[in-house]
Amino acid sequence: MLIIPIIAAYSDSGITVTVEIPKSAPEVFAAAKKRVESGVSESGITFTVTDIDEDNYLIKVEGTETKWEARFTVVPVSKNVSQIIATGTDDERSHEESEQLVLQGVKNLCDDLGVRYKVITND
Repeated sequence: MLIIPIIAAYSDSGITVTVEIPKSAPEVFAAAKKRVESGVSESGITFTVTDIDEDNYLIKVEGTETKWEARFTVVPVSKNVSQIIATGTDDERSHEESEQLVLQGVKNLCDDLGVRYKVITND
């Protein structure tokens, strides 16, 4: 069984998470849209969807109780392979929230799509 690496890079200003998965961009984007519809993460962090760009496979969200933003982009690599690039930026008070939401969001999406993964960080 193939295990895909999820790369999570932390910096002072936030987090960038990337993963390349064996699924088409439309399939990945549809699953991502479904996941953000509720406006609440599984850990209880609330957010507002500020943009869904169907043409560019882009979703933007921001925190409703604290100040942070996240971007989720699906990049078609080939017909059945896509790269997910997710970034989170924040102020000091909400650093953990944006990190948790971005990384957990990518992990949840991989779970939804049946993709096995291992998280690799620079932490």
